[in-house]
Amino acid sequence: LRFNSSLLQIKQFKQHIDKKIKEYFEFNSDCGVSAQTTWDAFKAVIRGEILAFSSTPLHKTFSVIQETGSLPETFIKPFSLSEILWMRPANRPKKWKFTLFLNSTLLFWDRNKCLLSPSPSPLHSLFDSTSLTMSRPSLAFPIWRKFNMTRVIDITEKGQILTKQQLEERIKRPIPWIEYFQIRSFFNAIPDRHLLNRPLNQFEKILTKDSSQNTHLISIIYSYLWESDTLPKQKFQLNWERDLKFEFSKPQWEAIWIAEPYISRNINIMLQSYKTLYRWQYTPSKLHKISPTNSELCVKGCGTKADYLHCLWSCPLIQDFWILIQDQIYKITKVKLALFPETFLLHDWSRQEVAHDLKKLITLLLSAAKNLLTTHWTSQKIPSINEWLLKTWDWFINDKIATKILLMEGHTTSVSFLEKWSPFLSAFPNDNSDLLPLRGHKSFEILALP
Repeated sequence: LRFNSSLLQIKQFKQHIDKKIKEYFEFNSDCGVSAQTTWDAFKAVIRGEILAFSSTPLHKTFSVIQETGSLPETFIKPFSLSEILWMRPANRPKKWKFTLFLNSTLLFWDRNKCLLSPSPSPLHSLFDSTSLTMSRPSLAFPIWRKFNMTRVIDITEKGQILTKQQLEERIKRPIPWIEYFQIRSFFNAIPDRHLLNRPLNQFEKILTKDSSQNTHLISIIYSYLWESDTLPKQKFQLNWERDLKFEFSKPQWEAIWIAEPYISRNINIMLQSYKTLYRWQYTPSKLHKISPTNSELCVKGCGTKADYLHCLWSCPLIQDFWILIQDQIYKITKVKLALFPETFLLHDWSRQEVAHDLKKLITLLLSAAKNLLTTHWTSQKIPSINEWLLKTWDWFINDKIATKILLMEGHTTSVSFLEKWSPFLSAFPNDNSDLLPLRGHKSFEILALP
């Protein structure tokens, strides 16, 4: 194994090895063994230290170099968004606090890269390739970045790699023959490289505008990903459509997605809604796949495979539960909901006529029922109406606490909060109310909103 001489260009490497050499001879100079043995052991130890330093992920080494500032400013310049997108997930800076939009963009990009920028892509990062990773220090990476020569499209023209002279004109410096050989070898290793001459699609054209002056690039990309009709649906969407045998349009999915976070500002309620939407809960059939000793059949006596739709809708006992919930919602809101699974499970109102001011409350009531069902999957009985009322009341308390916090922060949401919950609270007109069990709840005596 030959020594990588490019490590000698890194100040931190020389400091690290110097420290280890001093430590070794300090502790082993008077150990009672011969000088030849001490020297042979030293070569093994220092070889291990060199290999350990060389195997450190590049982004960690770069972060150390950035803290000391020992390399030119062009090197420590923050990565552009195009470079982050084309980095392998393991090479992306771990210390970066990405925003929610950027995290969502990166996640969607990683899943659909082959559709957004088909391979071979002209925008593939030149310096994040496997073949050039170890050669990066000898490729004068800071200089290539300074002149925006970091992608395949930057070193090619009409699908062919530029000559050594053309590259030297672009980066305004002589290129050693070994450096050009490494770049050319990387290009020749690209499969189907004759396809690099294709025109850029709309998404690739957006990425080519990546520059320090374009401060809204993340928003532009996020909007494109959301509004594009050509992108595939996510796995949870396909699973819902398969189970319900109902294909949702893009506006319907958008309405379902937007409705979830706005039913309440309480994080616990939002989390339960997202768990159901993304099908995070473990059904008996899913547990059976993890551990075959677990039964995949419904424990409520119907003997059917307990998949997600069965546990939330198809089971005969669950159907009886939803009929009871349907009646209770009618008593509270005077709205008679049709038993459509897309309405009860996903809050899709395309087949229901419901007043806008009642949709949030009904969504909360249905979400509380779904939350109860997920906690009773291994029970032979269905939840009772009293349990549902207490769960809904707990959600009311949580929503009220979240509203009070928003009021203290200067938000004016108390009016919308009272309007949302007023039909539920008005269901306590007298002691003969069907909601009487709530009066024994420990949190029934709650202070009014200011």
